[in-house]
Amino acid sequence: MCFDFLKTWEKADVPPADILRAWTTNAYELLGIAKQQGPITPGMAGGMIAVPENPLKNIYTLRKVDFVMKDGQIVRRP
Repeated sequence: MCFDFLKTWEKADVPPADILRAWTTNAYELLGIAKQQGPITPGMAGGMIAVPENPLKNIYTLRKVDFVMKDGQIVRRP
């Protein structure tokens, strides 16, 4: 899981914004699906999550996902 490597990223002084980018945008590009999934824009398959804190200030808040939407459907509610 991505969280297993989080301490390593932190020790390397990788900022939370860069970690989030690697886990999202860069991952879509690496998988070759960036034209179908990714940004929240019309015509794209996308998803979003809600967490209790700003992950740019506390990356570990991503362990506490309250809400999940995938392809326009709510998958998890608080």
